[in-house]
Order: sequence, then structure tokens, then C-alpha cells
Amino acid sequence: LADYETISREHAMSETVILGLRLVSEGYPIADFEQRFGQSIYDVYSRQITHLTRLGLIETRANRLYLTERAYLVSNRVFVELYPDSENRY
Repeated sequence: LADYETISREHAMSETVILGLRLVSEGYPIADFEQRFGQSIYDVYSRQITHLTRLGLIETRANRLYLTERAYLVSNRVFVELYPDSENRY
């Protein structure tokens, strides 16, 4: 390995959810978060999920988190909310 980066647990969590949300038709399986990180996605992102749901940018269906169609063109807005170093949070 010539070049690699070690990321914090918080960054790993946010990147995992963000990459999962980018799979628009599949969504992100909520149980996978707890399996991987040992805590509920709602313990980590409760405020963000509530806020983004109220804005109509994400939704939960069948234990998966999805971007809504409304969010497709502004998905970076959603991703910024989930990133740990974001200064653009609500």
C-alpha cells in the first residue's frame, strides 16, 4: 500500500450511510448500521434523520433509509447534514 488514510469512527459512520443512500433504488438497510458499529443509527443521527424527513429529503420504508425523489437533485444537502464536521447543519 503506497497511500492510505485512516478515518475516524464518526467519518466511517457518515460515509457508510452516505454511500448507502446513494444506492437510490436499494436504500440503506438500517440494521446494517447497528451490526457494523454496535449502536443504532437513531442514536447517532436522530436529529438529522428527523430534520431531513421533515424536509421531505429522506424517508424510511421497510427498515431502510432512502433519499426521496425530491432529494435527487440536492442530495449533497442531505450528505452535508450527515457529515461529522459539517458547519451547515440546521
